[in-house]
Amino acid sequence: ASATIWRGLRPGHRHTVTARARRSLASAPAFVPRVQTRAHGPSFVAAVPQRSCTRHSARSPATSVVTRASVSFSDDIRGYGVGHVDTTGPKVTKVSVPHLVALLLDLTADGEGIIRGVLNSGDLGLRDKGGRDDVTGAYVKDAQTEADRRIETHVLRALREFCPTLPVVGEESHEGQLELGDGAGEMSSRPTGGGGGAGGFFAPRTAAAAAALDLAQTPWPSHVRDPIDASRVCVYVDPLDGTNEFTAGNLVAVTCLLGVAVDGRPAAGVIGQPFHTPGTGRIVWGGRGVGVRGLEDIGDARRVWNAGSDSALNQFGGFTCCVNRVTRDDRIDAVLAATNATIGEKVSATGYHFLRVLEGAAHCGVLLRAGTKKWDTCGGEALLREAGGVVSDAAGRRYDYSHDPAGAMNPSGLVIAHDAGFHRWLTRRVRHVLERELRDPYPSDVFDPSVRPPSLPPAPAGGWRALTVDVGGCLLSPVEPVTETYLRLAAVHGVRGITRESVKSAIRAGFAAPPPPEQRGVRYVGDGRGFWRPLVAAAMGGLANDDPMLEAVLDDLYAHYENPSAWCVAPGAKEAFKTLRAGGVKVAVISNWDTRLPKLLRDCGFDERFIDTVVVSAEQMSDKPDARIFEATQQL
Repeated sequence: ASATIWRGLRPGHRHTVTARARRSLASAPAFVPRVQTRAHGPSFVAAVPQRSCTRHSARSPATSVVTRASVSFSDDIRGYGVGHVDTTGPKVTKVSVPHLVALLLDLTADGEGIIRGVLNSGDLGLRDKGGRDDVTGAYVKDAQTEADRRIETHVLRALREFCPTLPVVGEESHEGQLELGDGAGEMSSRPTGGGGGAGGFFAPRTAAAAAALDLAQTPWPSHVRDPIDASRVCVYVDPLDGTNEFTAGNLVAVTCLLGVAVDGRPAAGVIGQPFHTPGTGRIVWGGRGVGVRGLEDIGDARRVWNAGSDSALNQFGGFTCCVNRVTRDDRIDAVLAATNATIGEKVSATGYHFLRVLEGAAHCGVLLRAGTKKWDTCGGEALLREAGGVVSDAAGRRYDYSHDPAGAMNPSGLVIAHDAGFHRWLTRRVRHVLERELRDPYPSDVFDPSVRPPSLPPAPAGGWRALTVDVGGCLLSPVEPVTETYLRLAAVHGVRGITRESVKSAIRAGFAAPPPPEQRGVRYVGDGRGFWRPLVAAAMGGLANDDPMLEAVLDDLYAHYENPSAWCVAPGAKEAFKTLRAGGVKVAVISNWDTRLPKLLRDCGFDERFIDTVVVSAEQMSDKPDARIFEATQQL
């Protein structure tokens, strides 16, 4: 499956519930994916204790990189151990991802100007970093220009001012090809405000950067909307992708690539194309949950696929593929011949390959050898996954983008595809050609510390048959922080004397209290007002249960959370559910919620196309992790 989603209620219950899911719905047809890939989002990563912000040493092994859990609605508000912030521990540097992306957008605009200026100067300042022979024996240089050096210096300095402890991996500096002082004086973009210690806030200069900070235009998912620990973020910088194309005069393939990874997963990307047309450039940007901006309609005559169209491609034959201009082995030619593929672009520029797939001019891009690095793929992967595509190594495995300099290479190859189904078919064909026709073990014979391990154990006999998903902090997260909603409505109704901490403490106390005996251990009955009324009364400073002000606040809270616009849908969830159900896997939502949940999910777009059933504790009179709610699901 393109994504496998699981959410346990408490640590320690995941394996028990997974075992129940394996046994459920025995009538469902089997689905055994060849490659299991890890989903991304606010609550799909393992929790580890709070730690201070540190930068990993270049000598640190890949296993030393720790992925932190983001703090979700359920965990933070209810006070569970997962994701709970220990305010007594050491302070950590935080960074605002939206402000970081805004800064990168301004820096990309600067980079495009630097590239055009270097080109117009007539002196590219060309250096050879050390190339290799191609399959014919001809030497191919690894070019670097003055533009590469000046842009990376500019970007690194600006990011250091923005947040001094922010992990950054840049191509030229990582490869030891950036001398101190290269590009000195290129500092037109300077972050303003508190810097990293105050959340990394930035005053934008361009319209795109301003749009990135406008939540109405760019509704960032909840797990990155507020400032997060800088140690969870890594920025990848390719100052000028396609340098050999640049020096050869193939300017349209030249791009600036900036990518943001959060918890090892691409979250946002910026691709600047300074020579999109002879006279103008463009910046394509976006990320998980916010869409892809800056693309334009290339017209039906040039487009080979449409978003949402059937990806059958005549049984996946005769597709258009982007490949590297430099061939170092016989793998790619064998795969293209076996799949009846047409070469759409043959250029040594990964960023341009991403653009061609994103705008519909190609179905995929394939590189069956080492060659690309994380700075080539991080930004493009964030954009393509948001557009419904998939990025992996040659075997279909996801790359990990955690800050680990030892894992900056992509030695296991690269497959980018516009569609998850097409990607699964293509990677199977690639493996078949390599293993059966060429007798080539690649990439299984490659040591690659950056390949992400499967999120699930091997599928049981007969394959996975069912998936159960939680709601709060997993499938849906509030757009507005919960405490802010309470404070805002308190002000509307004239409630005084409450603070964020008092509201949070009241909510946590309400969730910690046992349900009344007459409710048989179930928190919500009916629409849940019996639970929420005393909790809201406490959060509002101790209002009496018969106070008319309490009922007015409660009514407004109910109206707010019944509105689908109050919720952020987990990026990729709908696509994942649709793919799983097409493969015969039943999808069930099981949540400790009141009876309003089915309508809320439908209003958020989760209808019969995506979900087989919705099971709520208020209807079953059973709260997770009690076995009865799972047993009831098996009967539906």
